[in-house]
Amino acid sequence: MKNDLLVKYVDPDFGLLEKLESDDVFLAEVFEEIRAEKTKGHRIQKMLDHLRYAEESRYSRFLDALCDTNQAHVVNFIKGISDYVNM
Repeated sequence: MKNDLLVKYVDPDFGLLEKLESDDVFLAEVFEEIRAEKTKGHRIQKMLDHLRYAEESRYSRFLDALCDTNQAHVVNFIKGISDYVNM
């Protein structure tokens, strides 16, 4: 359920992918895979698939990137601070 909401509410465009790339969250090949996805939902799902097995420091940088791209409400939801995603 939470994964479905993340796919719905995380915005990979408008800076998130660029922030993740500048913070070396994924390898270049992973960014190519993510960018090759045709829809926003597929790009997010690809990101989440790679984050599922990432070490905690990469996951933490993902959360920081969400905050840096005005998506702190998603971070709050992920951390369980709120069940409400403000959209």
